[in-house]
Amino acid sequence: MAKPPALDPAPAFDPAPAFDPAPAFDPADVAESNFTSYPEANRAANLERWNRRLGEQAGLRNFGVNLTRIEAGGQSSHRHGHSKQDEFVYVVSGEVVLETNAGAPY
Repeated sequence: MAKPPALDPAPAFDPAPAFDPAPAFDPADVAESNFTSYPEANRAANLERWNRRLGEQAGLRNFGVNLTRIEAGGQSSHRHGHSKQDEFVYVVSGEVVLETNAGAPY
């Protein structure tokens, strides 16, 4: 009876990640900006919010992570939607009003 062919040895296990992650950073070291690309007629409420673009600092390419500070009376953005992304909102303090197709407040 013929012997089965020899199997290739298993590849060596490499516990190192396949990517080079960005080093840890302090979000307070990322500059705040209240830049908005909204047209002048829709700009005022968005000038009352300040973003730290943490995703860009971490090297993310297709997932936005922002630390946003909203002053009283301001808003994070105008009502909008995304066809290829979702948004995750984690509120540390304050009151949230979410406007849906059914209206606000939700």
